[in-house]
Amino acid sequence: MIAELLDLLDEEIVLLDLRRRQLEALSEAVAVRDNDRLEVLLEEIEQTLEMQAAVDARLKVLRASLAEEMAAPGRAAPRDEEVRLSDLARRLGGERRRALEDRRAEIVRLAGELRTQHLRTAVLLTECGRINRLLLEAIFPHSRSVTTYSEGGSSSWRPDTGLVDAER
Repeated sequence: MIAELLDLLDEEIVLLDLRRRQLEALSEAVAVRDNDRLEVLLEEIEQTLEMQAAVDARLKVLRASLAEEMAAPGRAAPRDEEVRLSDLARRLGGERRRALEDRRAEIVRLAGELRTQHLRTAVLLTECGRINRLLLEAIFPHSRSVTTYSEGGSSSWRPDTGLVDAER
């Protein structure tokens, strides 16, 4: 089971790095307004999410098995979400412990990088929206509002307020 866990953690590491690189490429494509690249990236991101869901499902099954193995005689097995890599590493010895700790450290590092890149991408998109609103206000200075659409697609049309609708 430990070998299978190490393989799954390797897959998780690859996926975390891939997701970070995808967000980085998404930021770059937004910055240069490369719509073709954006379409390709969005499809790749969707495929990556499906791969992540498959790895997560396999990891959940393995964690449940590990929880059963970790159960002390006469005590109930821990729930699979309670099985932590750090706890498991403490129970192992030698090379397997070191391998598990190395992968855990790499996952923590990559998760931090992914979180940072996600924040950068979110800030970039927020700034793009702000700049677009400023441009619309400059183009239509006497209008009370220009119809924009929320993420949910709702809009409120008010006649005589502008000549065009714009997507946000």
